[in-house]
Amino acid sequence: MEQQELDLVNHSYTRCLENKEFFPHFYKTFTSKGPDIAERFKNTDMKHQMEALRLGLQYMIMFASGSKIANAKVEDLGRTHDRHHRNITPELYEAWLQSLLETIKACDPQYSDELGMAWRNTLGFGIRQMKAMY
Repeated sequence: MEQQELDLVNHSYTRCLENKEFFPHFYKTFTSKGPDIAERFKNTDMKHQMEALRLGLQYMIMFASGSKIANAKVEDLGRTHDRHHRNITPELYEAWLQSLLETIKACDPQYSDELGMAWRNTLGFGIRQMKAMY
C-alpha cells in the first residue's frame, strides 16, 4: 500500500469524523440499497453499531498499512461476518463500499475521484481478507 494513498485516506477519515452526520448518512445510504440490508439492521442498537463502524474503519485503514494489531482485528471482523455468524455474503461488501464512498463524497469537502480511488484501494485489502474468510 502506498503511503500517499494512506495519508489521503487518513486525512479524509479525520474530516469525515468531524461531521456528526457521517455515520447516520452512511447507514441511511447503506440500508437504502435493498430491503435485505435494511432488515439486517432492524433490531440493531445503532449507537453501538456506529461506534463499531468507526473502529472497524480505523482497523481497515491500519490493516492496509501492514499493522499486526489491525491484522488480528480484521481477522476478528472476518469471523464475526462469516457464514457461521452474521452471514455477510461477499456481494454485500460492494454495496457496503459503494455506500461508504457515497457518504464520504457527501461528507468530505475535499472529496475527489483520486480520493475515492484511494479509499477503494485502502479498504480493498481488508475487504478481500473478510471475503476470503466467508
